[in-house]
Amino acid sequence: MFCKKVEPMVHGLAKQDEFSERIEFVVEDYQKGDSPERIAKYGLERHGMILTDRGGNLVWSESGHKQQRETVVAALREALGAPK
Repeated sequence: MFCKKVEPMVHGLAKQDEFSERIEFVVEDYQKGDSPERIAKYGLERHGMILTDRGGNLVWSESGHKQQRETVVAALREALGAPK
């Protein structure tokens, strides 16, 4: 995941029992390390949030920092195989 503006949401979700043991949550500076390459790889505009599987394949993404908690939770649940 990229973008410090969504960091509080990410850390909050990481603490939930539903996700804490099954998903690794990472917040990275969008300008450092391999972030620019990953942003291009996953088709983000400049920064945003991504959800990948263990192999690095894109499952869900959203550019910018307009992510809503409900949308992110739905994407996480779908990735874990929960019914819609």
